[in-house]
Amino acid sequence: REFWVIIDTGSSDLWVASVYCQSPSCYMDLLCWQLHTGHMTPKTSTTFQCKWRKLDLHYGFGKITGVLASETIRIGTAVAKNQTIGLTKSKIDGFLENSPYDGVLGLAYPSLTRREANPLFDNLKRQGVISQPVFALFLSSWPQKSSLLMLGGVDHAYHKGDLKWVPVTQAHLWQIAVDRISINKMVVACSGGCQAIVDSGSSVLAGPTQVVRNIFKHTKTNPKEKSQLDFCDSSKALPPIIFTINGMDFPVSPKYYLQK
Repeated sequence: REFWVIIDTGSSDLWVASVYCQSPSCYMDLLCWQLHTGHMTPKTSTTFQCKWRKLDLHYGFGKITGVLASETIRIGTAVAKNQTIGLTKSKIDGFLENSPYDGVLGLAYPSLTRREANPLFDNLKRQGVISQPVFALFLSSWPQKSSLLMLGGVDHAYHKGDLKWVPVTQAHLWQIAVDRISINKMVVACSGGCQAIVDSGSSVLAGPTQVVRNIFKHTKTNPKEKSQLDFCDSSKALPPIIFTINGMDFPVSPKYYLQK
């Protein structure tokens, strides 16, 4: 079977929808599954082994429950044998309730996995499928060029200039140190340095309420205006938000921090 999964650096487990799922959301997703893939049916696999151990995964906007199993997993040309996966029995609340995908592929560290499960990426390295313990994501903003997950190295055709490396401060999530956040050469947040998590499973920049409010105050054409709305035309004059990480500046333009 083929499955559509979210590539998530904010978790470590791999799970997919299964025939065991009895929640209403699974029945709502059934038509979508039949159109492009199908749900996990153990009886159709010769390499499937169920461990019958309970699985509970909590995300920022929902949770799933299920059981653990072992299966041969192929992603692109890479194949991992005896890979532990989660099979859903329910999908509850939030974005998981009506999600258009079949599961989640976690790429965080093994310390974040549940029970004895090992992340798929770590199994690929352990089994000698990939030569380097490196993965990369290319997120495309152009329709003519699709996004890409690279395993075992980096395809340098997908970036310009040298890669910028940032140390991980805690091998659990992809946690890094941010030096400061500034706008118009003024530090507006993280003045003494702070910690952040790089999470491909989220499409937003999030932080403590007061910190975000202070950043927001400096990104408005009229700082005294309390409304979160602004004229679209005025957005062209707004400054970029500069994230300084490991001594390097990473600007975020209004195009990416405003929602129209």
